[in-house]
Amino acid sequence: MLGNFGKNIRTYKRFYYPTLYRNSFSSSSPKQPSQQPSQQPSQQPSQQPSQQPSQQPPTHNYRHNYFSDVQNYKSYEDEDNILVKSNNDNNNNKKNDYHPEGQQQLTNQLGFIGSLKSQMEKLTKITKNGLITLWNDRSFYVDVLLPKAGALNESFTKRILPTFPIHNQDSFRYLTFHERKSIISYRMDRLSMIPLSIFLSIPFSTFGLPFYIKFLPGLLPRGFSERSQVLSRHHKITSLRRHIIDKIIKKYGLEDDINSFAFKSINDITPLKLKPLQYKLDFNLEEMKRPKLKKYCRVLGQTTLFDSRSTLIEKILNSGNYILQENEAIVKEINDLTFEDFQDLLYSRSLEYQGLNYYEMKTKFLNYVSLLKSISLIEDGEKDLTLNPNTTLSNRHQSHFYKQYLILKMILIHYKL
Repeated sequence: MLGNFGKNIRTYKRFYYPTLYRNSFSSSSPKQPSQQPSQQPSQQPSQQPSQQPSQQPPTHNYRHNYFSDVQNYKSYEDEDNILVKSNNDNNNNKKNDYHPEGQQQLTNQLGFIGSLKSQMEKLTKITKNGLITLWNDRSFYVDVLLPKAGALNESFTKRILPTFPIHNQDSFRYLTFHERKSIISYRMDRLSMIPLSIFLSIPFSTFGLPFYIKFLPGLLPRGFSERSQVLSRHHKITSLRRHIIDKIIKKYGLEDDINSFAFKSINDITPLKLKPLQYKLDFNLEEMKRPKLKKYCRVLGQTTLFDSRSTLIEKILNSGNYILQENEAIVKEINDLTFEDFQDLLYSRSLEYQGLNYYEMKTKFLNYVSLLKSISLIEDGEKDLTLNPNTTLSNRHQSHFYKQYLILKMILIHYKL
């Protein structure tokens, strides 16, 4: 029984966590894959010559810790989960083997008390992981990231904000993708401690702390959330944005025009198909009121909580150019991105990632980069992507790239591409 379980676990690690499997058996097992170079290459090209690159995807996140990391590398295409199957086999063996001395322990794990105990143990692990992650991120931010971010010449107020200013071009020059993401994540975690502090200031609020951690993980630092909860929040926010987009499509009568193209994948979208749609999206940002501007910013995935009307207009006009420049910086270090990084990247660009493996998400992201760049070249030609904050709004309105970028977002979310 133990031999079969160990075999199943090793098979699970080989398929779902290849780097961990290779490292864990490199020193002890004489039958490791690296010692048989003649058998491994002969099998891989014959099965999937185009989908199995020689370089394995990175499986360790750079300062991005969640409560459960192994779940990130589960293949959504496989119907059988080897780990679940092995657990079911062991449960069946336990039913066949009756041990009177373990019957009392099994009884204590069932019922209301057992369920409450397991929930408290899980909350304890989540809280411990969240506090440790927050402290480690703070140390890494102060010792490593903050000295590098000093070259950006940020003011005190800009360091408090959870995102880089849209005109801060130096962040692409001095920081890598993971360093930028770590700085933004830590600043967001730091702001998320404010509602928790307010909650704890209420008398006898400590009794409700387990419910706060259980039902409000979005108001806590990211270390308190499981990866599945993060993906669930992605799905809810995307559903809300799709509801807003449906209203915009009906308002401007774009439904028939968009449906006539029958978009089924991102490869079906071309700049020539988006060009006629921008003329039907007839609006003037300078005449819009703040509530309508907030809706368009939400479609673009921009925050709108404390922004003024001029700031909202600026975000709508410059979001596409900012993504263009960020894409160029990410492509240079794309081989360093993990499975989780590509999920977050596709979500930020309104692309679906459910059911895709590492290489499919990588290909989809590169297709998006090529599409957005071609749209920009057709609309504005070769241009400097550096955003000048002193440029007037009237000059930025002359380019219709922001409308095509907005329409692209609407199509991607509406069709779940």
